[in-house]
Amino acid sequence: MSEINEEKVISQIKIPNIGKKNINKVIGGMIRTLRKKHKMSQQALAQKIGVSFQQVQKYELGISRLSLEKYIQIQTAFGERIFVLTEKDYEILDTIKELQKSETLKNVLKKLNFIQ
Repeated sequence: MSEINEEKVISQIKIPNIGKKNINKVIGGMIRTLRKKHKMSQQALAQKIGVSFQQVQKYELGISRLSLEKYIQIQTAFGERIFVLTEKDYEILDTIKELQKSETLKNVLKKLNFIQ
């Protein structure tokens, strides 16, 4: 096995630096993008998942947090996943699994500001 290059791993990770406060906005933006891709109004999505269109607005703006049940219902309404992993993502995950066997993972997480 070749030596793992910490800087190379960091450069391949395309995860936005998001904190707990912003994750709802990221997910909301993805929902909005999918809704527009499917040419669906907020009202139509709301009817499919059993909420008001105002609640859909709150999800899309990141004001309200989605329950797991609503997350699944939204994916079902679109017929696709909100988050989709690519082959490159799986390669990165494999590299991270290798890093978990060493102290290098701690250094990577520190540089990505996931831990202090």
